[in-house]
Amino acid sequence: VFVLVSLHVGTDPLTSTHNNVMVSSPEEWFKSLSPIAKVWLSIAVITTVGAQFGFVNLAYLYFDTTLIIRQFQIWRLVTTFFYFGKLGFNFLIQMFILTRYTQMLEHDHFQGDAGLAEMVFLLLFGGSGLILLNWICFSGKIPFLASALSFVLLYVWSRKSPYIDVSFWGFQFKAWHLPFVLLLMTFIMGNSPILDIFGILVGHLYHFLMDIVPRVYNKQLIQCPQFLYKLFDKTEARRDDWRAASAHRLN
Repeated sequence: VFVLVSLHVGTDPLTSTHNNVMVSSPEEWFKSLSPIAKVWLSIAVITTVGAQFGFVNLAYLYFDTTLIIRQFQIWRLVTTFFYFGKLGFNFLIQMFILTRYTQMLEHDHFQGDAGLAEMVFLLLFGGSGLILLNWICFSGKIPFLASALSFVLLYVWSRKSPYIDVSFWGFQFKAWHLPFVLLLMTFIMGNSPILDIFGILVGHLYHFLMDIVPRVYNKQLIQCPQFLYKLFDKTEARRDDWRAASAHRLN
């Protein structure tokens, strides 16, 4: 996941159809970000910079089942997704992944207020799945899961736009291969693949339950709860044809 600088997507909503004017400054670029990408990027940068310079104490943020259960520090269920690692090149690449694929999902597949509600549901589903995997596989010993949740979004995007051409260091392939190419690169570079694997597993579970089961088996096992629509979508309008056109089962 640390070598994505040379990647570009054939049809990129960040540089083409969704932005008719060129972003001329960092401020304009930040303002152009979609809501969730903007909020998550801000939290990640503030947390990382704060930890680097000593005004954010990571001891109050990391995931710890004992502190959550016995001392009721439930905020750790959320703050485990704030920290992506120390400042440096790897952090910049993580921010690239976060903003690029969160932005793509919001622009192409989760448009409008109803889309924002379903995007929040995706984050809640992904976060819950990652915490459960962390607890089952490692007794909750992985302190921060932010990069895994970002990988969930990347995986979901790759399944919703599977046939977009992607170029990576001169090699071209379809978008649905991208998570596995990045996983392979993580192995090659000698980094731990656990968070990437977690992201793929949880992302695929969401994709299967939310996108494949309704179309293939005509069943709705999970769906965005109505309170999220009421919270984010003032029209309370469900777009029933939205999901059917944006997910693909790969044979």
